[in-house]
Formats: sequence, structure tokens, C-alpha cells
Amino acid sequence: MGKSPTSLIQIPQLSKNKQFLTKAIKKAMPAGAVLVTPIKSSTKETIHMVDIDGDHVDEAIVFYRNEEFDREIYVSQFHNCSF
Repeated sequence: MGKSPTSLIQIPQLSKNKQFLTKAIKKAMPAGAVLVTPIKSSTKETIHMVDIDGDHVDEAIVFYRNEEFDREIYVSQFHNCSF
């Protein structure tokens, strides 16, 4: 007999570096901040790695909102975040 469909499903795992980066960014965010994914993003990531300043080192870009106070979207940039 073959395997059941549910036995073939695995929970996605982040790399150790991505786990560390995610924890560091969440720690740096204001109280009540919730990371969000842009609706029209080509990838469904909450942390976008982009070389914004052309120094060949990616910066981490995150979008967030404060869940308790408002619905505005904010953006933060973190430097020295290469994997």
C-alpha cells in the first residue's frame, strides 16, 4: 500500500540563519508590531532581502503594522543581514 497524503506533508522549516534574523527583527520591532506581507509581492515573505545601497550586501526590508493602534503600514530596513 502507498503512503497516505498526510504522511507526505512536511512542515516548512526555516534555515538557522533565517530563524536568527527573524527573531532579531521581531525583537527590534515596536511593541504590538505585526509583520505583514505586501499583497502584490512576487514572494510571500515577511522579510525581503534586497541590496538597496549597491554595496553587494543585502539589507532586510520588513513591512509591519501596529495591531492595537492603527491600520497604517510601516517599513523598516535592517543593515548587515546577509545569509
